[in-house]
Amino acid sequence: MDYGDAWIITGVMLGEYLGNARGEPVTIALTPAGAIPYYSKLRTIDMLGLNDRRVAENGLHAPQNAAGHQLVAPISYLRDRGVNLLLGHPATYDTAADPRVYLEKAISRVAFMSEANIRQLSPVVRIVEIPVLKNKKIVAVYLNDHEHIDRLITTGTFRSYQVEIMESHTRKTFHKTAAVLE
Repeated sequence: MDYGDAWIITGVMLGEYLGNARGEPVTIALTPAGAIPYYSKLRTIDMLGLNDRRVAENGLHAPQNAAGHQLVAPISYLRDRGVNLLLGHPATYDTAADPRVYLEKAISRVAFMSEANIRQLSPVVRIVEIPVLKNKKIVAVYLNDHEHIDRLITTGTFRSYQVEIMESHTRKTFHKTAAVLE
């Protein structure tokens, strides 16, 4: 399955899970602001600023990203905009996989590889696993609480756990690692 198919399926599933929320609609933030928002019909913040002037003009600089992807929405801005689920650049993982196996990569994808964004994450973040296929899931950072998402966690439709983000520095690089808190 290629990215396009995965993102269409992800959009459809997110719409099914979250599209019928009562009260304030669920808001997501991600980088592929095409298929997923279209098929989910959810309020979406484009993390790359292609559809968001404030991000396009004031985003965090991420020079390691490809051209057209070098400005990224700051996590502080996403919190202020009421983003509930931060998906970043979503990837699917096997539902049976232990989070400790893929968590560091997933955190980097969610913050879209911006060192400054990863630094803005709280020392302890809440991760939500969202099933998108029979044996696949995506992960998101739960930024702002929402009653409907809490209900999906309580009923077992979504899985949630807290993760401690730890910094380590070397002379040339900055690293964030993640550990699942039991």
